[in-house]
Formats: sequence, C-alpha cells, structure tokens
Amino acid sequence: VTFCNPMMEKNLSSDFLVKHTLKAIAMVKINPPKSPVWNRQIVRDWLVRNTPRSDSLYEVACRTAILLLLSSGRRVHDLTLLNITEGNILDEGTSIVLIPFVGSKTDTLLESKEHNVNPVFWIRKMIELSRERRSGQNIYNLFISTRGQVKAATRTIIGGWVKNTLKSAGVEATPGSTRSAVASLNWLENYPIENTFRKYYQKEMLKHTAPEDPSLFQPVNIK
Repeated sequence: VTFCNPMMEKNLSSDFLVKHTLKAIAMVKINPPKSPVWNRQIVRDWLVRNTPRSDSLYEVACRTAILLLLSSGRRVHDLTLLNITEGNILDEGTSIVLIPFVGSKTDTLLESKEHNVNPVFWIRKMIELSRERRSGQNIYNLFISTRGQVKAATRTIIGGWVKNTLKSAGVEATPGSTRSAVASLNWLENYPIENTFRKYYQKEMLKHTAPEDPSLFQPVNIK
C-alpha cells in the first residue's frame, strides 16, 4: 500500500477485505517438525560404565537425581517434593516407596541388578552421606545442597546436577528433556499413550541398539 499508491494508503489500510486478509495471514501458524530427543539408553550405558565416588555427596546426589528421572519420567521439580521423614519414604528391602509431601504422585523404585543404576542403593547411600550435613538443621528433603549453606536443594540446583550428568554422558540437553526422552522410549516400547503425550512429548528417538533393562519404576495410586 505504501509503495504502490501512497495517496490511497489510509483508505486501503482500513479496507475491510485487506484487514481481514492480513489478520488471517497473521493467524496462520506452521508447526515446525519436532526435533529428535536423546535416547535414554545412551545415558544408562554411561551410568553403568562410570561409578560415582561413594564418599562424595555431590556425585551420589547427581547419580540419584538422574536415576529417579530416568526411572519415573517425572519433572525435575517433583524431586524437590521428596522427603525422608517417616511416612514419606518406605524402605521395603528390594524397593523404596517415595511419597511426596504435596502435589505429586507416589512412586515405587525397584532394585536393579546393575549396581551403578540401582536407584534403591543410591537413595540409601545419599541419605547416609547427607545425615551428618543435615544434622540439627531440621531439613528433611531427600535432596539437599552439597556445598555452602545447608538447605533443601532447589529445582535449579537439581537441574544443574542433571545437566552436568547428561553432559558427561555426551548428551547436550536441558534437565527437563529427561521427561520427553523417557516418554518417547516408553511409546516405542508400547506403553499406553495419552493425548497429552502424543501432542507434547512423542518425538523421534535417536537409534540405539543396546537392550533396555525392565522398568525399575512403578507408579502407586493412593486414594
């Protein structure tokens, strides 16, 4: 309008047909193709090959956090809701039941034959290592800070642990991508699929041929 007929610019710009045509163009949304998501098995293989220092709270916390996310497909924020007080964690020998104190579902973690990816062992180890640090602090979150002031580990802190672990395993991705990676692999393995997953999480999976262990995670519904 401006370049073709400057004298008619005002009239043409306010024309009903022109306005609605431009509005329709502006509303057209082309969804870009979904980018592939990293394969959970690649990270698991790295975890199996690399053993964290059993006397390092930081390394054990990193290992525990990534195992919980890979096993359950939960959000990083869900890990901040886990608590070690009586009634919030039940150690049943070959499994551990985690009951968040607010706003999330109850999960059961099962033992794995592979020591380095056994969530039951690493949860116990982290509680053992953090006992002295949290002593007298009245902090009962499962995850606490590993350096500096003793406090409950925030989503940002735990996310940093997860991101560093993924990077060490050769995966450049955000902590939140673990949810998509787990959901996409579950779909490939014929887990039940829901509309929310289909819309937001189902992605092409980068190929990896190594066998996957049976699921170490069981959701528990408490009414």
